[in-house]
Amino acid sequence: SQVEDVVALDDGSAIFLIDAGYDMGFTNPVTGAAETFSTVGDTSIVARIAADGTFMWFKELTGSPEHPFSLALSADQTSVIAVAAETTWATSNIFVEGFNTSTGASEWTDTISFADGGSRSGSSRPLVAANDAGLAVVSFPYSEGSVVVNGVSYNSEDNNNRGIDAEQTIFVAYDISDPQ
Repeated sequence: SQVEDVVALDDGSAIFLIDAGYDMGFTNPVTGAAETFSTVGDTSIVARIAADGTFMWFKELTGSPEHPFSLALSADQTSVIAVAAETTWATSNIFVEGFNTSTGASEWTDTISFADGGSRSGSSRPLVAANDAGLAVVSFPYSEGSVVVNGVSYNSEDNNNRGIDAEQTIFVAYDISDPQ
């Protein structure tokens, strides 16, 4: 298991995005107390640890994507947004999920899919950022086909980008409080 991204909250706690194996645990650095939990297989999880190292919650991302990439914390620190993918290359779906920072409950999910041979480009990672206006923006490059966002298909050859391995970067914005 390996931490891929982390965000810190004002109360000193932190939320981690973890590339999880079959079994994993946390150990409180002060008390030495251990918290262990199991996952079904390779998956992506988010977990919150209190400022004193106490385990608070852990949640597996919907769809059990194998490869976590990025986290963003809302400005009011009530939501955290995670981005992960099914596989590292080719026609992997990108999963975006918002979680309640207090409880770890899933608040919303979205899946960005690839069609017509489209794929994420090279080794670029999907990234997410949040702003003070309550928006989360996911960005990623893709090539050789289409990406489908909210039922709308975008082709990598749009805008006269027709060279070999034509690549586009797409930005998807979500309203965190009313995900759409």
